[in-house]
Amino acid sequence: MTAKTHASTATGFVPQLGRALGFTAEDLAANHEGRLSERQILRLRLNALWYRLVAGAASLALTVVFAWGAFGLVGSRSMAALLDLGFAACALAAAAYFARLTHSLWRGIGETPLLRYEGYVNGVVVGTERPGQMGATLSRFLDCEGRLMRISLSAYQLIPDGSWRIFYSRSFSIWEKRATLYAYTALSIEPVSPGTLKSRPQRELHFDNAIGFLFLMLLLGVVVGLVGTGVEGFLILAAIGVFGASLYAFMIWRGFVT
Repeated sequence: MTAKTHASTATGFVPQLGRALGFTAEDLAANHEGRLSERQILRLRLNALWYRLVAGAASLALTVVFAWGAFGLVGSRSMAALLDLGFAACALAAAAYFARLTHSLWRGIGETPLLRYEGYVNGVVVGTERPGQMGATLSRFLDCEGRLMRISLSAYQLIPDGSWRIFYSRSFSIWEKRATLYAYTALSIEPVSPGTLKSRPQRELHFDNAIGFLFLMLLLGVVVGLVGTGVEGFLILAAIGVFGASLYAFMIWRGFVT
């Protein structure tokens, strides 16, 4: 871990901090009242449910693709038809699982308590490696006496070490139980003592996950097409990949997800 150098801060809501971390003066006011704003709840839901919703939609698409392939093979290739029906049943079970998980998380996020930390905060850089990932990713965090909250490069460059008041919550990330670094999400922040901020940096945008999802769906489409569904199966999954990746990239650009 590498710590940043110290600098002074400003009091009250700071627009640069709001832009870097994605919160508004109204969000901060709601946090002062001890609750999450509707916008913060929506953002938590989008961050937490995005992958689950995509996985559920992909599972439903696979159910249709395999069922379609099975009915096309009935009478000519009985064993292949049974195999496709088996795949369709597994895909349908996966879709039901993701639907139940999404409903549970949607309710849980709406009821999650707002947490507050006030004290010394310093920025650290950590080489993180998620389960199943090849190689490490350089990530930046706010260290609140051992509680780490991941932030963007722009926020890291903007927030100097010092006394801060941070409102945060459970992250609901798919990684939170496997990697404790992702257990919490910073929702808003304000300085405790007066001073000045660093110069405002450019906002950092990462589209790696959107691009990775597109390639994953294209690869899955090739596999499904070779199993027996042909070009139709590939085109369906390719369309899902293009639509999902485009929607995800748009949400990153608008600041709904990170």
